[in-house]
Amino acid sequence: MTTYLNKLAWLVAMLMILAWAFVPRTALAFPVMFPKAPGVETLSLPPVPSNDMVETDQ
Repeated sequence: MTTYLNKLAWLVAMLMILAWAFVPRTALAFPVMFPKAPGVETLSLPPVPSNDMVETDQ
């Protein structure tokens, strides 16, 4: 079974190379289009107090 799959893979690869070599327009007729990444909105962090006092729970 593995030998059959290897021969099939080589045949498909050879046919694809021949297609790109002799019929490039047909081989490139349907390019693979990946979906666009969604835009990520970045928000700034809230302001931090400028004093160095540590908040303590009392």
